[in-house]
Amino acid sequence: MPKTVDHDAYRKELLGKCFALFSRKGYSNVTMREIAREIGVSTGTLYHYFPTKVSILEQMFPWAVEDVEAYSRTADTGRSLPGRLTRLAEFWVQSMPRYQSLLLLALDLVRNSPQGSERVLQEYADHYRSAISRTLDTNGRLSRLLLTYVLGMVVQSLLTPSQFAAEVQAPVVRDVVRSLLVGAKGARQGRRARPGAIRAVSGRR
Repeated sequence: MPKTVDHDAYRKELLGKCFALFSRKGYSNVTMREIAREIGVSTGTLYHYFPTKVSILEQMFPWAVEDVEAYSRTADTGRSLPGRLTRLAEFWVQSMPRYQSLLLLALDLVRNSPQGSERVLQEYADHYRSAISRTLDTNGRLSRLLLTYVLGMVVQSLLTPSQFAAEVQAPVVRDVVRSLLVGAKGARQGRRARPGAIRAVSGRR
């Protein structure tokens, strides 16, 4: 009886191997033939799942976001806000090498597929922003701001690694975000309370 192959799972397995290869050697420094040899498959198998080298990059970002989605699903939203922020900061620090590789691959994608890169990268950013919103129970504007800050952290860690340490910056981000979230919550509560206060002062029912 022929063995049943889970093609989606196998494609993700190949993407994981390609990600490790690109992180080590760089996307531009390997051909499809070299990729096939390095990850241990035939060129025919590689072309079956990925018609071009750019298609590997395009599929890599939806694959890469799965770790963020998994984190947001398992995050203990019952924890206090400081606890959730601490866990998120730890996650960012642990994931920094991965984000550095993804940023470099994003630049490769922009260079090699300028027309298709914006859609792929926007979808990745939207997934990440949604994960932040779910984990911290915050609105889209603040989660977008946090995503921008995280991207800045990744860039800084690549450009000036000797002067920038993610483990030092993450607690700072945690404390700033906590202040923003507490302030936003207080503002929402103030807006809800204001109509009642006006009625009390004016005597209107």
